[in-house]
Amino acid sequence: MKTSLLLTQKVKVAALLFLVMAFVVLFSLRVDNQAHHMDDAVTTVYKDRLQPALIIVYLSEKLHAKRNLAQIQSEIGREIVQGAHRDAAGVSVITALTIAVAVIIGILIQSLVHNARFLDRNPSKIHFN
Repeated sequence: MKTSLLLTQKVKVAALLFLVMAFVVLFSLRVDNQAHHMDDAVTTVYKDRLQPALIIVYLSEKLHAKRNLAQIQSEIGREIVQGAHRDAAGVSVITALTIAVAVIIGILIQSLVHNARFLDRNPSKIHFN
């Protein structure tokens, strides 16, 4: 009877050890399966939500930078146009002054020529003091 009791206790211990081992194996497989699901979920969230959000932020930064490189270009362009207008206005003023001086010089030359002709005809009008 002792042998049968010893055998029964060994079978019970072996059965308990088998249950513990089965439980550990099943629990490990379950945890591994959950870890894969969590990995898939995180990957999906990254691909579906975070990646597009990062792309949007990246594009937003690029557009902001371009809006700035375009605002700067626009401002510089306006400055260049204003400078060109000032230069053109300055050239117009100088041209008008040059024409005015040329006309005045022409009138003076014309009057000198006219006076010289008049003096050539009437030498008696020349007075020497």
